[in-house]
Amino acid sequence: MPDSSAPGPEETPSPLEPGSAGENSAPEPRTRRTRNLVIGGAVVGVLALGGAGAYAYTALSGGGAQPHDVLPGNALAYARVDLDPSAGQKVEILRLLQKFPDLKDSIGDENADLRELFIKNTFGEDCDVDFAADVEPWLGQRVGMALLSEPLEPVIAVQVDDEAKARAGVAQLTECSDDETSAIAFLDGYAIVGPEQATVDAAVAGAKRAPLGEKAEFAQALDSIGDQGIASGWMDYGAIMSHPDFEGLLAEGAQASGQPPVEIPEMMSELGAVTLVVRAESSAIELRGTAEGSGNIYGDSTLDVADVPDSTVFAAGSAASEEFDGWYESMMTESLATAGIDEQTAAEFETTMGVSLEEIFSLFASGPLLTVGERGLADMGGFTGPESVGSLDVALRTHGDQAELRDIHERLAEAAAMLGVELVVEDIEGGVALATAPSALEAGAGLTSTEAFRSVVPFDTVTSVSYVDFDKLQPVIEVFAEGDEAVVKNLEPLRALGASASGDEFSLRLSFND
Repeated sequence: MPDSSAPGPEETPSPLEPGSAGENSAPEPRTRRTRNLVIGGAVVGVLALGGAGAYAYTALSGGGAQPHDVLPGNALAYARVDLDPSAGQKVEILRLLQKFPDLKDSIGDENADLRELFIKNTFGEDCDVDFAADVEPWLGQRVGMALLSEPLEPVIAVQVDDEAKARAGVAQLTECSDDETSAIAFLDGYAIVGPEQATVDAAVAGAKRAPLGEKAEFAQALDSIGDQGIASGWMDYGAIMSHPDFEGLLAEGAQASGQPPVEIPEMMSELGAVTLVVRAESSAIELRGTAEGSGNIYGDSTLDVADVPDSTVFAAGSAASEEFDGWYESMMTESLATAGIDEQTAAEFETTMGVSLEEIFSLFASGPLLTVGERGLADMGGFTGPESVGSLDVALRTHGDQAELRDIHERLAEAAAMLGVELVVEDIEGGVALATAPSALEAGAGLTSTEAFRSVVPFDTVTSVSYVDFDKLQPVIEVFAEGDEAVVKNLEPLRALGASASGDEFSLRLSFND
């Protein structure tokens, strides 16, 4: 397929913006550019998310260039969705999707093309697009998106089978969004879509000179994740945080909201690149990746979850380095000033509660771990909450100097008692815990021994973790569903959800019941 970045002499003007899609178009105002960014995101959402269902139900055959081969090397971030992953991935996704009653009913038989269903559901029945005639003939198997550094704009690469039909098809889809249209160019079997024609033309020119796939650090990152699975991505986090235009965008947003500009700490700019991949297994879907420079946040610290009760339904916590602790406390102090909480207000709070705001902040910089147990959840009474806090197992574990932590927790317990809430304070390994009842700290076999936890947390030691056990949460789901059986039935397939990190590695896993 020939390369092209603008209509040839015998071609008609692009239907995306009749008569004005060329390079000589007048610069668009910021408001239009902003709308175009939204449209671009909608297009990639339709194609990528629609395809994310289609790969499990269609027998597309892919080949040729990857999106990173047609996107420029000055990209700061990149994401890719494969509409035709390996056969094993297709089978696993199919099995998992069929576990949801509503989804299974809506997609019909196994031969249904979810791309068509997704487009109809996204743009509505009033959208004048015939999938078989207007989309299927040109839509390929791969979709990629890149955030360019110059200008700081996103562009989308959609694999296409027919350039002319792709022009018309993308135009029809964007028109259904009832907004401005996006510019388009072509390279090596891909439609490059972006907010302005100059942007996509520059992206094509840049990809011809030095594609992202040939950028050394990107290629190494891609090799490190192995099989690219269903979707993959890469982001130079430090470069984005330190980009002058990014700071400008933050400043614009702050001004529009009436808030002071957000200051990006130097340590965040040193994080480096993040690489990730999404894969399917027989009973789980996982987003797995690496984050260079995570040591700036976690240091050598780890989060101790061994003594957390095996009856835990929810857990969330994070270790942190001293450098991060210092930044966190400074940030919270600045946030209070921004919110209008001056020294007098802070002093009044301390007089009333018996503990200062700074001391409360220090708890969140002490490797905190919040846990909620199974006991009493089924009797919560819906949105009205439990009759007594003591009927639940909730605990806040903190780590550090036990004498200092115990003093703070005891004063918090005294403040809670004045409000009629009884809390207990107990020493734990390496710290102190504040809990609603002693049973909240009785580990039993321990959370790490449970199959549900192990199904979603793949690391032996963690620096951060967030965990939900859907099976144990089922009684609560039934209470809050208020008789809606569809909600209960569609959540029954879910076993557990875990987001965890260990050093530079991270994982987000969703496991399913057999």
